[in-house]
Amino acid sequence: MEWLLSPSILAEVHEVLDRDEVRWKLRLGDDDMAEFFSRLEACAEVLPEPPSTFALPRDPDDEIYTNLAVAGHASYLVSWNKRHLNYLMEGDTPEGADFCARYPGLKILTPVEFLEELRASRPQAG
Repeated sequence: MEWLLSPSILAEVHEVLDRDEVRWKLRLGDDDMAEFFSRLEACAEVLPEPPSTFALPRDPDDEIYTNLAVAGHASYLVSWNKRHLNYLMEGDTPEGADFCARYPGLKILTPVEFLEELRASRPQAG
């Protein structure tokens, strides 16, 4: 399984982790930040900025995630953001129905749902 990132996603993660309250809560120093990003980039493929392929009316700023998932032919987009991303899988809004129809091979799951999916697809010992 491959993890995908784009420059704009890396910039957003850096901006969030660099907030004083986040750094204080997570006890992140400059060395911790540098190590985190070094490891993140070592285990992920950083793609160029993907083209805009899907409009996300609830939060256009989150389009970077759907666009990267589509451009990278991802099977999963993992997010806690039920309000702005995960709701697309329900298909009960015009954009959700459009997303499900256009990208049937892409699932947007919470981290817990993703782990359950991985566990269910793992061969059973026996």
